[in-house]
Amino acid sequence: MLCGLRFGVWWLVLVFVSSLSLADERQLETRVKSAFIYNFTKYLSWPDDSMRDSLHICVARDTSVYEVMRETLTSKESQGRRVEVRLLRSGQEVSSCDVVYLPRNHPVADWQFELQAPGIVTVGEGSEFASDYGVFGFVVVAEKIRFDINLGLARQKGVRISSKLLSLAQRVVE
Repeated sequence: MLCGLRFGVWWLVLVFVSSLSLADERQLETRVKSAFIYNFTKYLSWPDDSMRDSLHICVARDTSVYEVMRETLTSKESQGRRVEVRLLRSGQEVSSCDVVYLPRNHPVADWQFELQAPGIVTVGEGSEFASDYGVFGFVVVAEKIRFDINLGLARQKGVRISSKLLSLAQRVVE
């Protein structure tokens, strides 16, 4: 009986520790992607009419991703502009953003029309995101986070991407 109780306690501890490490791993992944997005902004040029005093990086609907990104990017500047992280609850808010990040669990089709607006850089998950919907798509290659770039879409939106950033991409779609 005592042996069974000990096994049960150890099993609960193992499950608890595993869930903590999974949460930590997801938070670390979000921090890494936040750093990527922040660094992307250093190598982008937006149309003149979309320039504001601050650079708005928006997260679609995912509160946990938003919190980590906000914490990671607080007090940062890019190209002389203060970085502001915002949480988007609807597609109507997209027009106030320079960069929109759509986390893995966000269906692109929900906001596809709003995301086509000029000057908005879209970042999402997977190579198909960069091929079909967005300017940047995060991909995992050999257990490392990399990115694809849709240069054709960036040009349509009036956003220029530096050759330095293009050279770092896993794949560039024209």
